[in-house]
Amino acid sequence: MTILQMLSAIMAAKRWNKTELAGALDVSQPTVTRWFRDGQDPRGETRDKIRTLYASVMEEDVHIDSMEVAESAGRRLVRKLDQEVRVVGYIGAGAEVHTVDDHEKGAGLDLVQVDFPVKHGTVGVIVRGDSMLPMFEDGDLIGYIRDASGPEQLIGKICVVKVVDGATYIKRLKRGTEPGLYTLVSANARDIEDVEIEWAARYRFHLPADEWHRLKGFV
Repeated sequence: MTILQMLSAIMAAKRWNKTELAGALDVSQPTVTRWFRDGQDPRGETRDKIRTLYASVMEEDVHIDSMEVAESAGRRLVRKLDQEVRVVGYIGAGAEVHTVDDHEKGAGLDLVQVDFPVKHGTVGVIVRGDSMLPMFEDGDLIGYIRDASGPEQLIGKICVVKVVDGATYIKRLKRGTEPGLYTLVSANARDIEDVEIEWAARYRFHLPADEWHRLKGFV
């Protein structure tokens, strides 16, 4: 497993964004972004930190479907038996987007063989718009899974959110001015205020556009 693959696996398992990953490694967020964008493996002490963090996260992670863990040469290796993520539609980060395929139906738009563990039922959506820059760029892939979490449990978190009119967004969730209403907070655009939410789910992984297109070749 490459260092960049380890970084992706850490982010998926811990549900971290690039800023949170940077904090854990004592580097800047632009440095992490550059690693993924340029495909450059970090070196020296940072490389050792990543390997140590990866081993720790994999030991902590539990209940990951379709994965078996083996010991080899004194190091923990993770082998996924089923790592396919179905891309089911689009998600707005600035643009208003209506997903083209329901989470629980259909064959989806595409199939991606990711190189890190994912929980059964995880699906992907493609970002449209730039209101969440620099965290998410147009064309990036966001993975999420619907669970029993309600909007109130996700206040302050970056979530995949579907509002009652059918539009789906990737935004930070905030309480609205009245009970039952919520505000969707953008990184660099006007907030979407006081909307009713059909469902919300915290995202589980994020892949830059060029990375997930590369992984499509492994299916």
